[in-house]
Amino acid sequence: MTSAYRRCPRCGLPNIVERYICKRCRFDFNAPIQLRLEPATDVTGRIYRDRAGATVLFLTADLLEYGAPDITLRTLWNNVRAITTHRGAPVLVLTYPAEHNLPYSAGVAFDDRRFRRIPLWPFGYPDNRELHRDLLNYAPQLGQG
Repeated sequence: MTSAYRRCPRCGLPNIVERYICKRCRFDFNAPIQLRLEPATDVTGRIYRDRAGATVLFLTADLLEYGAPDITLRTLWNNVRAITTHRGAPVLVLTYPAEHNLPYSAGVAFDDRRFRRIPLWPFGYPDNRELHRDLLNYAPQLGQG
């Protein structure tokens, strides 16, 4: 007998097979983006820190990772859609929610829009010319249009 449920690869919640978006974390089962990224060992990249050192943006040729005390987001560059503003501050906008870790969430479901934006303002964007150059280098689609 086969199961009438499929387990979400992001949060583990069993969902009915007819559902194409996870009921808990809003993971899109049809998303073409690889969400389970391998740990970035032996990888070189650039690290940007906010002034306090609590928030980090790590950029490599394959992926970017945003780490703050309350959330970690990881995604591939082909998931990066645009740079825009959210509440007056610059953010990277993602096509699909990033792989994420919420250390203090206690299993609470969040709107997936939180996982589709990566703040750039803590790292001095747009004044930080090195960050601007790195973003265009790794995600040339940001310079189009």
